[in-house]
Amino acid sequence: RNQAKRLLAKLDLRSQAELICLYAGFAQISAMPSGLSTPIVPPVRDDSRAHVFKRSNGSPLEIEFYGPTNGEPVLFFHPFMGGTLLSEDQKHQINARNLRLIMPLLPGYKGTTDADPGKNRLHTYATDLLNVLDGLGIRTCSALGVNTSYIYALALAHASPDRLKQIVVANAAVPLKSASEFRHVSVQQRIPYLVSRYVPSLVKFYVRAVQAKLDAGYDEEYITKYYESSPIDQATILSPEIRSLARLSIVRAFQNGHEAPVQHLRMEVSDWHLLLDKVSLPLCLLNGDQDTEFPHDMVRQSMEPYPNIACESVENAGALMWYQQPGAVLDRLRASS
Repeated sequence: RNQAKRLLAKLDLRSQAELICLYAGFAQISAMPSGLSTPIVPPVRDDSRAHVFKRSNGSPLEIEFYGPTNGEPVLFFHPFMGGTLLSEDQKHQINARNLRLIMPLLPGYKGTTDADPGKNRLHTYATDLLNVLDGLGIRTCSALGVNTSYIYALALAHASPDRLKQIVVANAAVPLKSASEFRHVSVQQRIPYLVSRYVPSLVKFYVRAVQAKLDAGYDEEYITKYYESSPIDQATILSPEIRSLARLSIVRAFQNGHEAPVQHLRMEVSDWHLLLDKVSLPLCLLNGDQDTEFPHDMVRQSMEPYPNIACESVENAGALMWYQQPGAVLDRLRASS
């Protein structure tokens, strides 16, 4: 009994039930596949330039830039896991198309504080981005998102309909509103989504379990396990450069604790389909032909009610399309800009 009390105190838990929930979330992250050797990870090059903008309330919003200074501006909404880190191939493709990526860090991510963790979180962040665009002298531009990050682009388009010309999304997620849609999503992605949707009180325990395992040095296991259902993504994540980027992005994601990932998960399972109902600008949702996270057919069927949304499949790509086929993603962006 005394050992249990000490353990609860060390983990900042209030009951044995919470301890069980914490372990249950931790146990979902199993070991790496057998035979996986420790990689020789090259150092990450960070060629982007970071700037910190001061919000109206004085809190910081960090923005990174990459690409020619005279290039066409593109507002980039980075994935929570992956962040703004770019591979050498991505950098080459961006420069070759003369694009200038403006990459605001998401709320709570790295140097950006979460100015409003409440119900107005999306609107507050959208207002901040409008001020950033004004400060940069950008009247209008295209937006590029990855996975669920384009929710923020939708919020910006709703707040100021004329600021974005279009939104292109790689590995596009869609609002999950039914049990059948949840079944189409990969198991590793489904677990946190189901926890967030149906037992939201346990989200913090799940995220803290993930963070505890990452802090214990099992980030390699978490990354490889997450993509085990997709051979093409497994091959991509095992490449030394992408593994290096992924590991550093995890550090950035949890740099300010577990609250930012918790808020992001809650946003992903919120009623953000209401934003789709209110936005009329062109959207192009790209999904890989081998995507097990959000399969193209499921995305296409889900978006059929929206005439302004085009759903396209990209060959030789999975959930990590932004890293596997960056040229195809950027070509689609340029084709409609």
